[in-house]
Amino acid sequence: MSEFQLLKLPSVAFREVLSQIHINDIFLLSLCSKRTKNTVKRNYNKLLNWNLFVCSRAVYCLGYQYLPDIKRAMVAVREKGTLDTERMEHVMIDGKEIPIDRTPTANFINLYSEDRKSLLTAVFNHINELFDKNLHTLIIRPPSFWVLYLGDKPFVLVIIDPEIEDQEPISAEQCKYVLRHCKTNELCLNCVFPNGFRYFGSIAKHNRIVVRHGSWLILENLISLGQSCTRIRIEKSNLTFKDLNCLIKFWHRKKVDCFRQLVFQCEIIRGINPFDGLRENTILVKGPVSLKCDGDTITLADGFRFVEREDGQILTYAQEELQVPMNVFVFDKVEWVEGKGPPNTS
Repeated sequence: MSEFQLLKLPSVAFREVLSQIHINDIFLLSLCSKRTKNTVKRNYNKLLNWNLFVCSRAVYCLGYQYLPDIKRAMVAVREKGTLDTERMEHVMIDGKEIPIDRTPTANFINLYSEDRKSLLTAVFNHINELFDKNLHTLIIRPPSFWVLYLGDKPFVLVIIDPEIEDQEPISAEQCKYVLRHCKTNELCLNCVFPNGFRYFGSIAKHNRIVVRHGSWLILENLISLGQSCTRIRIEKSNLTFKDLNCLIKFWHRKKVDCFRQLVFQCEIIRGINPFDGLRENTILVKGPVSLKCDGDTITLADGFRFVEREDGQILTYAQEELQVPMNVFVFDKVEWVEGKGPPNTS
């Protein structure tokens, strides 16, 4: 069989070949030599719409996703351990010979090392340089928080997921670091915080944050979240109507100015209303009306009230049943849904 001189193809033809090759094979091709790496880097279509993700669970995995819910592994970095790698093929990565094989059924590439952290970092740097792709998603299994240092731009999504139900809490220092420094558009904290953990500092800015185990949250944290996060979801917390009332008062005084939606199940204290102390700033709805803003639509029943701030922002809440999470909405500009019209007010 005659050899095919791939690197001697004209640039247009080489780009067409790359467009027909699986991305994992393009990665393998780039490992053959500096020349192949530079040729791929120069000719690969960097406008193709896919994102890069890293998962630091039992096996460190780096992969790609074309759609939000569809992820495919590119490289799995595994412990070398006692594995006999002498008969395996080897590739050069970051100046080191790395054993390599392939999982035929899943089509991804296995790399083996005694220092998985250094190898995954080197592979990420190689892929980032090759395809000009920054990290989109991080899925972190504690204690592998070092992956937060991969890349130099904010992430789109960070999920801290211990992967098991009966999980050990992450350390207090790890908690503080994530809350203060994690730069991502969306942060999902599926981890348990240490018993008695308290935090009084600022919280990094996020478009959306989810706290699955919120028993550590106190009023000061709720206010910090409202000052830095747009959409907030809190589960399993000890927050109460009284805390919500304080948050709304801070919002009304413009000391909490970021959040637009807060979802959490709170303890209802008899005799306390979320709008206590703000009665003169509330508007009474006469007849059911619907509000729409940024894709959210809610219906306020006859006799319900919402709070209006002097700059025109409107805050209201909804809770249909005692066990249903409380939904608090802040609207910048309200669109009264057609057919409903603005409320009569008093």
